[in-house]
Amino acid sequence: RDRAMSIFCDALKGWEDAAVRSACISKIQTIVQDSTALSGLHMELYDMFRAVLDGKIKHSDIVPSLSEMVGKMESDATARLNECATDVLWILGEEILDSSSGMGGNAHAKSFFSSLIKDLMKSGVAQESTLRERLSEEALQEAGLIKSAQDARGKLQRVR
Repeated sequence: RDRAMSIFCDALKGWEDAAVRSACISKIQTIVQDSTALSGLHMELYDMFRAVLDGKIKHSDIVPSLSEMVGKMESDATARLNECATDVLWILGEEILDSSSGMGGNAHAKSFFSSLIKDLMKSGVAQESTLRERLSEEALQEAGLIKSAQDARGKLQRVR
């Protein structure tokens, strides 16, 4: 984990360089193709998305590269990427909502979170249906996928 974090942090220093971006995306693509390396994919995506929420890189820099990667992958690899990206977004959503975490209550992080999710859905990296299944009602509200977390919980309660 420390080695992966070190590699990613080093890459962030030169993220504006297209070759560095390409190398990071290539590494993720290699991990996605190997169904036995999903924990590595979770870590890479977490580090990348967290850097976006921290304002270290722009989501507009990573989403096109991820989208291009999705276009080249087979459907099972795309499904793995969707699953892993959704899992990571769930964790980040909870971190944003948790007032005791470093990101809790951070208006910029919330705004970046919403933009990141919308762009990932447009690019095909994350699917809205999977996000709605896994993200908390509060995270869905922050992302702009539902209007009210309270209303969503009420509807869910009635269905049960």
